[in-house]
Parts: sequence; C-alpha cells; structure tokens
Amino acid sequence: MKLKKLICLGGGSSNIYTALLSGDIDLSVSMTFLSTTLAFGTFPLWIRLLGKDYVDFAKAKFPWWNMFLSVITLFIPVLTGFLLRRYRPVLAHRIGRFLNPIAVGKENKISLN
Repeated sequence: MKLKKLICLGGGSSNIYTALLSGDIDLSVSMTFLSTTLAFGTFPLWIRLLGKDYVDFAKAKFPWWNMFLSVITLFIPVLTGFLLRRYRPVLAHRIGRFLNPIAVGKENKISLN
C-alpha cells in the first residue's frame, strides 16, 4: 500500500525527513510553524496545570528567547520562499533545483558511506 501523504511533526529535522520520504513538505513546515507558535501559550499552561504542586512559578524561567528564535529561524526562510515564488518564480525554480538536493542529501555526489 502506497502512502500519498507523509509528514513528521516535530521540528526542523522532521521537515527534512518529510522531504526524504517524498511527503507533503508544505504541510510539514506549516505544522512545525503552528506547533512552535502555539508553544508560547501552551507550554506555560501545561507546566502550570501539571506542575502546580512541584514548580515555584515565582522562580521558574521559561525559555522565551529560545522559543522566539525557533519561530524566527523557521519564519524567515519560509517568508523568503513565499516571496520568491510569488514575485520571482523563475529564480525560485532555479534556486530550488540547486538547494533541494543539498537540503535533503539526494544528490548523487553526496555519499553517506
């Protein structure tokens, strides 16, 4: 049985696995962005609900800066790709032909042995 859609939710590496397995990269990147963005609210809520007896919230430090950097490092390349595909589709196609094999390691010159 052949799968038509394959995504791996989680993070940046999941998008590479999705590309390697010929999955829906757009969906994987969208889900990664959504889960990272939602983490700003759900992470403290989850800790408060489950750790109210164990965590002193006056002293607790949430990794806001790391979470923000995760969103930015995902958002900037995605926005660049959207803008290139919208306003410079020929250039986007040329760049994609060069970067896709490098990003997923499919180029014949790259050997994992």
